[in-house]
Amino acid sequence: MSKPVRRKADARLLEILQSESRRWETVVGVLRGVEWPSSKLDTPQLRTLECSWSGLDRFNAPNLRRLRILEGIPTSTIPTCKKLRHIHLQCASPNIIRFISATFPLMETIVVADVIGDHDDARSHSATYSCLESLTLPLPSDRDSHWFTETFDGLHLPVLRKLTLVGYPTKSGVNCIMAALAVTATCNLQVIDFQTATRQDEVDVGVVEPLLSVVVREISVRYSDVAPRTISREDLQVACPTTLK
Repeated sequence: MSKPVRRKADARLLEILQSESRRWETVVGVLRGVEWPSSKLDTPQLRTLECSWSGLDRFNAPNLRRLRILEGIPTSTIPTCKKLRHIHLQCASPNIIRFISATFPLMETIVVADVIGDHDDARSHSATYSCLESLTLPLPSDRDSHWFTETFDGLHLPVLRKLTLVGYPTKSGVNCIMAALAVTATCNLQVIDFQTATRQDEVDVGVVEPLLSVVVREISVRYSDVAPRTISREDLQVACPTTLK
């Protein structure tokens, strides 16, 4: 099949699919959105969407529950999906993380793969996540940790129970976590979960112990190829393990 014929066939197939948009429940892989019509697609049954920020603006999805952003950052008003519960962002800034609390008031879980710094001060306004139960962020590095404190400063997280940090726990990383949570306006954190891609040296309990003493009740270290190892505040009182293997 020649390229012009193939393009015509693809366009026809897309037209047929779009005509059934009111029945869609899941859409994945929408990147630029340029192939979609200029007017928004009416998708009242859509529950799960995977797209770019620019592609998101193409959908009228009042019942959307799960959103995964593949690329880009918002440069204008984020489309309103008041019933959204779960969001996965490939890239975000502290301001974006705080701003989406007003746009998506029922948010329960947030995952951010990569965080970039803001030119503006993210602490210039307070934000409240009244329903947020789980937050996943990259563990800040020694050289670039200011964004972590900016994200949490003055943040209200009344029902946050689990903070997942992608990276290997170090003393400087733990100090950064404690500094960030110390400036959080409201937080009832129970568990911190460290996730690493590959198993490294055993985790020194002395490194994470300050978190158990004053911040959370339980810490787990999760490797990609083995079951997680967990230590709680009660474990420190009964025994005194030196490592999490």
